[in-house]
Amino acid sequence: MKSELGAVGEVSAAEDFRLAMRFHAAGVAIVTVTSDRGTAGFTVSSLASLSLRPPAVSFNIAHRSSSMPVLQASDTAVIHLLSAGQEELARRFSGPADERFADRSLWRRSAGSVPVLHDVPVRFHVRLVDRIPIGDHSVVVCAVEQVFAAHADLPASRPLVYRDGCYQSG
Repeated sequence: MKSELGAVGEVSAAEDFRLAMRFHAAGVAIVTVTSDRGTAGFTVSSLASLSLRPPAVSFNIAHRSSSMPVLQASDTAVIHLLSAGQEELARRFSGPADERFADRSLWRRSAGSVPVLHDVPVRFHVRLVDRIPIGDHSVVVCAVEQVFAAHADLPASRPLVYRDGCYQSG
């Protein structure tokens, strides 16, 4: 069987899939978590709405991620939706783990001690419901417990999106 992008085979299919997904624009978010294994934060472009009643979202994380041990041991997280102009923040949380929380002016601890980033237009405080391993990633299912949004700013805000290996204004 042949695909439009090339022959289907494990290596070729992975490369074809990666190339095809570069075409898909996705919103950018940062997930922060705390557990007895420490504090972690990471950038995702896989956030998806799962349910309105009850509110639920999901995101994906690579099994090899340095944040995975902290995420596995945590029950809660904060998901921050980024706006255009927050590319530097997205890059920080997709870069070296020891630099993600280095600038204390960018965040504070919530009542549950999970880091909360300043100046993001929307954030969800979530309960981690399930982690489903699929291939080299896990899908993390989250029940949304609280939503914080700068409603006055949302109509004028443009989301930060990731497409074709680049951050862009949505």
